[in-house]
Amino acid sequence: MVRLGRTRLIKVPKVVQDEMLAAAAAEYNRECMGLLFGWVSRNGREYEIDCAIPIQTARRASDWVYVPDKEWKRLRRMAEVFAPRRIIPVGFYHSHPNATPSPSIDDIGASIDNSQGLIPERVVPIELIVGVSAKTKVRGRSRFLERDKVWNIRVTGFDDGEVPEEVRKAEVVGRIIRVPVAKDRMQEFKIAAWAFYLDKEDEERFEPCRINVTN
Repeated sequence: MVRLGRTRLIKVPKVVQDEMLAAAAAEYNRECMGLLFGWVSRNGREYEIDCAIPIQTARRASDWVYVPDKEWKRLRRMAEVFAPRRIIPVGFYHSHPNATPSPSIDDIGASIDNSQGLIPERVVPIELIVGVSAKTKVRGRSRFLERDKVWNIRVTGFDDGEVPEEVRKAEVVGRIIRVPVAKDRMQEFKIAAWAFYLDKEDEERFEPCRINVTN
């Protein structure tokens, strides 16, 4: 059974946030995917993201994205570039076209299996999801909006009883961004992050994250 863990803090520079939004908007009808590089505090509870690198060779569709086995060598070479700066891979990001940033059962499984030794063992990989809407018409003039957003992450795809109520009601602090794309149209992005891993007793543990965007 999945257990609820403590909240982790994810510090994301605004420019990195905008890069992920741009990647999600560019792919829009298909999920995008990228690798997060940065630092992790000694106690493992705080992450500071330095950059988000799109994985151009990921296979993608409107409701799934993955890295083919043969492409992991490329990602390891990518990580070597950052090694002199002591920047390490700490997780992944991907988009959900026309959907919320809530994790599916496939997302959760990938968060455990996807790193293939790329992320150091001492680091619990984080998963950041960007939900992106279609361009919608608004009354009056569209305006830019950006603020923190608190909502329940609804973990989907598990059998009844497999995910306890405390996990289903877990709150994350993410971001909501509405971007004008014309005088009367806007596009909305919702960002949330979480960690899902096996602890030392091989128990499944879900931990919501708080995103803090920095300048």
